[in-house]
Amino acid sequence: MFKLIAPGTAMIAVNYAFARFSFGLFLPYISNSLNLSESQAGLIGTLGYISYSIALICSNSFIDKYGPLKVTQLAGLSAVVGLLGIALSANYLLLGISIFIAGLGSGWSSPAFSKVVDRSFPKDQKDQGNSWINSGTTFGIIISGPIALFFAEYWRKAFLFFALLALVTLIWNSMVIPNPDTSQESSEKRIPTLKKIIKNVFRSLQLL
Repeated sequence: MFKLIAPGTAMIAVNYAFARFSFGLFLPYISNSLNLSESQAGLIGTLGYISYSIALICSNSFIDKYGPLKVTQLAGLSAVVGLLGIALSANYLLLGISIFIAGLGSGWSSPAFSKVVDRSFPKDQKDQGNSWINSGTTFGIIISGPIALFFAEYWRKAFLFFALLALVTLIWNSMVIPNPDTSQESSEKRIPTLKKIIKNVFRSLQLL
């Protein structure tokens, strides 16, 4: 049970706390650095909620078609790309695109992990598993809050750090989430190599 709860909680923390909510904590400093007007800052902040809504609407069809593993990988990939894009943004347009991409993962990750829990956990542990995994938002805010408080002026480095955590979380989830396509293989064959993990992650790019 813990084998899936820990990476699942981390993925929710990455997609909700880092890729969505942390932007608001750093917004005053980002606005000053990029000379954003109040209307531009407001619009960019809205893009994350728009992308979240779009991803949430299409999440069930994506999960049915591609499976929870690939959708989770896609969610993690959107966080990595979005957070990296925020850190490297030089203007209003690039920042807006990055925020939109980062927000997609929050709409995909929670439904995908609900399916993972439904398939992998005993009936009497499903509610507990979902509760722990979705508490990732709280854990993520506990981490991102102090970083924003003490390192807000270094927001680019902070988002690079978040992107690194997102990448580690993506690889971690790729290693542990069961893949129905290989469920009949021996346990030795199911252990993914780093090369296979990277290949599967970049194959998820085809869904974008």
